[in-house]
Amino acid sequence: MAQPVQHSVLTTSIKTGSDMYTLKRFVKVGSGVLAYCGAGELAVGVLQAETNEGKEAPVLVQGIAVVEVGSGGIVENTEVMSDANGKAVTWAHPVAGGTYSASEVNALFDKKSIGIALDTASAGELVRVLLK
Repeated sequence: MAQPVQHSVLTTSIKTGSDMYTLKRFVKVGSGVLAYCGAGELAVGVLQAETNEGKEAPVLVQGIAVVEVGSGGIVENTEVMSDANGKAVTWAHPVAGGTYSASEVNALFDKKSIGIALDTASAGELVRVLLK
């Protein structure tokens, strides 16, 4: 596969809460500063440049972002979420007809879909994600 190309519709700047040197990861805002997303957390976008703590980091917030894929890989046309390291993984959602405990249902619904994968990619590769 050729190197994926992103298409930025909207990029903004957000102050970082720590040094952020790992690109192509989902990021969030917490306590007023930018941080990498944890597993299933809602992202504001994808980090676009290495940025020192306390500086404004460019974040692609709308469009098609290129994101590193986490374990398990990604299949095109599936919803994605963040893993514990801000990488793209397949969104975990309840299966129709499945039996779940209350805590399992809460855990599944706490995980936020960030967008839709436009490519199929393996762990460590890059995938285009249409951000929601």
